[in-house]
Amino acid sequence: MENWVDNEFLELDLGDKRVDNKAKKIIDTLSKQPGASIPKAFNTGSEAKSCYEFFYNGKVTAEKILIPHQKATLDRIRKESVILIPQDTSSLNYSSKPSIRDLGNIGGPKNRGLFIHPLLGITPTRVNLGIIDVKIWIREDKEKQLTDHELYSLPIEEKEKFRWIEGYKIACQVAKECPNTQVITITDREGDFAELFEEVCKAKNLGEKSADIIVRSYHDRKLESSEKTNQKSDDEKIERKLRGKLKQTHSLGEIKFTIPATQNRPKREVTQSLKSATVTFKKRNTSNNVKNKEVTVNAVMAIEDNLPEGEEPLIWVFLTTLPINTFAEVVLIIEYYLARWEIEVFFKVLKSGCEVEDRRLKIPESLKPLIAIFLVVAWRIMYAMKLGRSCPEMSCETIFSASEWKSVYKVVNKGAKLPDRAPILGEFMIMVAKLGGYLNRKNDPPPGPKSIWIGINRMNDFAVAWDTFGNEN
Repeated sequence: MENWVDNEFLELDLGDKRVDNKAKKIIDTLSKQPGASIPKAFNTGSEAKSCYEFFYNGKVTAEKILIPHQKATLDRIRKESVILIPQDTSSLNYSSKPSIRDLGNIGGPKNRGLFIHPLLGITPTRVNLGIIDVKIWIREDKEKQLTDHELYSLPIEEKEKFRWIEGYKIACQVAKECPNTQVITITDREGDFAELFEEVCKAKNLGEKSADIIVRSYHDRKLESSEKTNQKSDDEKIERKLRGKLKQTHSLGEIKFTIPATQNRPKREVTQSLKSATVTFKKRNTSNNVKNKEVTVNAVMAIEDNLPEGEEPLIWVFLTTLPINTFAEVVLIIEYYLARWEIEVFFKVLKSGCEVEDRRLKIPESLKPLIAIFLVVAWRIMYAMKLGRSCPEMSCETIFSASEWKSVYKVVNKGAKLPDRAPILGEFMIMVAKLGGYLNRKNDPPPGPKSIWIGINRMNDFAVAWDTFGNEN
């Protein structure tokens, strides 16, 4: 793909073709040196100045920047039978940049910045297909003036956690636009609140195609019971709580794995029993005018048996709309949830690889479209890395230009003649990773994102030199 930007941003529309072309040039330049500052990334002072002017143009927004990428992401999703949509929140800290005005509190009295909440399209083999949506916002300090009771009593639409419900609604829209794809949205424990499950039940009851959901449980909820008696035995009381009910459910089977050593914990083998049940609980009542509504979901528990003396049992609990009747179905839910880790890797690439928190545009409205560009750049780094693992036999020219692969090939394979055709992607990503410090020893794991983004930074310099001085020998 000679120019991935032209393909990915084919439908970019900022209201002026000249501005569109400038945007594509900026995206292309920043993607080649994701960790570089704007002055360093551009060749001349006039080009850097033009880049700054672009972001200070009030007509350029994060939403407009992302629209064509989001459309391209949907096109990739339509080719998949199953797509996972992890969503999560992260803060961007600009406390060390006092020149940036009008930022909000991100935790702690002196920490200033903003929040991002992206939804990613991830395949079950963990290939990141792109950014489906992102919410970028500044926390208003007025919330600190409310008491805990006042905050609790606010309608869910006025709470920050409403973003999880918005994310689920967006996932449902993806399900409708991709009718041949099963869509499953995934959240961590912050998404464990009853109003989200109420929204899920509402979507499922409409009879239209909707997204499924997996949430890691945080609350040990009190469950509804059909029994009328007031006297309860100890066992019955335990069963009225989520974890107690699951513990008393028969095991569907066991999984075994090894957890690595940490500073506080030795490496050890873990055996977990898998259990499941369908449960019903009530949503919390935050208003005297609203009646509690029952919410029914499926629950899964993975609980450690026969653990070593002195160790805490390893327990995972998930709430989901996916089927839970068999061992294989429960294992699949856990495997799907583990793919949520890709959004954590995405945040790492965005912050450490693209160094998005080191940007110094003076107002948030100019900073947001720059963040949007780096969201796409971070996606492309992950896309190349994972595609190299899942589809290693495809040509590297699917993603990289001729000058990129030829220059890297010559640098890594000193003295070797260029092959007649481009290397396969799996081999080429190893070459890129070597530029980033990857040793490629026999027992080394596949290269991670850090070696890839460092390698991409170096690849750009080699590609420029190739275009200027290169030859075909």
